[in-house]
Amino acid sequence: MKYHNKNIKNYSHKQKKKISVFTVIEGFKLSKNTKKRVQIFPYEALSESHREWILENAIRMIEHPTEAEIAFEQTLVHCKIDYEKQAFFRINERNYFLDFYLPKSRIAIEIDGSIHHAQKEYDKFRDGEFVSIGIKTIRIHNSQAYKTDIISIIESKNRVKLR
Repeated sequence: MKYHNKNIKNYSHKQKKKISVFTVIEGFKLSKNTKKRVQIFPYEALSESHREWILENAIRMIEHPTEAEIAFEQTLVHCKIDYEKQAFFRINERNYFLDFYLPKSRIAIEIDGSIHHAQKEYDKFRDGEFVSIGIKTIRIHNSQAYKTDIISIIESKNRVKLR
């Protein structure tokens, strides 16, 4: 998806218009505060061609994960943490896939490779989109995903509970 920096600079999370969200996550709930400014739409309300596009992309990313994603997923399984892989969200007309979404803690885990050095402004914007619907994004560099104690590191560094 091509992205323009002017969109990032002009975006404000204090919009008067409600934030529109579509997601494939069954039972996705908003906090009381978030409900006031966010409207959830059923995934089925998207056009059939859009749903097909989502499915094709999710399958492609699930079938071809990076080595770091595989390592991190093994840690999630070992620690018995519930997660969704390549979870789709459409927030204000923008499509996003999360590497891992932890529904119990409402946390997105993004495994970042070297490309993210060149797209820090976009990543910050994207993370803000998720904050606006009550999801905290935690970014882990590829090299960190292999650490056996990465869950403990994430929990202490971000003051969150994943287990």
